[in-house]
Amino acid sequence: MLDAEKIGSIEKMAGGIAHEINSSLMVIMGYGQLLQLQMGKDDLLEEYTRMILVTAEKTKQFAQNLLMISGRHINNPKQITLNELVKRTETLLPEIVAGSDIGWELILDDKDDVAVMADCEQMDQLFMHLATNARDSMPAGGALTITAGIVELNDAFFKACSCGSAGLHAVIAFSDTGCGMDEKTKNKIFEPFFTTKDIGKGKGIGLLIVHGILKKHKGCIKVDTALNKGTVVKIYLPIVS
Repeated sequence: MLDAEKIGSIEKMAGGIAHEINSSLMVIMGYGQLLQLQMGKDDLLEEYTRMILVTAEKTKQFAQNLLMISGRHINNPKQITLNELVKRTETLLPEIVAGSDIGWELILDDKDDVAVMADCEQMDQLFMHLATNARDSMPAGGALTITAGIVELNDAFFKACSCGSAGLHAVIAFSDTGCGMDEKTKNKIFEPFFTTKDIGKGKGIGLLIVHGILKKHKGCIKVDTALNKGTVVKIYLPIVS
């Protein structure tokens, strides 16, 4: 379970940093665009100005990720059935596991009318992070199973979480047959910029983004793992009455 106090501190820090970055980017991008307007296509400095704006746009995306972590991002939830939401992974997974020896399977809930409130674009980003983590844990190949179900959660479950509340929830589980993690590593996975991946292959904020998205959805996340025994990441979303 998550350390609610630590996560709360991270969220405040991420939100403050994102605000400062966005304030500076408004100036950088504004003057960059003004420079472009003063230049012709053959101007030697046009390429330099374009690269400034491209880099600023990438930094803007990083700031958006920080807002996701802080829970201050804009959320536009709509009612969608649990199975429809999980089926969206069918368009994401082929590209994520392309070139790897990883098989994947969806196991939907047996009730088609179970619904949740979700911002589908944000949930796609959440699914992408979880599937990418699963893929990277199976460099020699393996299997990824995504299941959907329903569970009743009590107050004790959310006691150590920084988001979520008791009641009937949809649960979406990402189960992989990868390398897994020992307890020491597991305890660090929600720390900013902590990653088990090689340098340049991971920023170490993916699970924090997942947590930020879930917080906006009044949901929660739980990670079960053991070294050399794979990992199961479960996300919980309140069911719409």
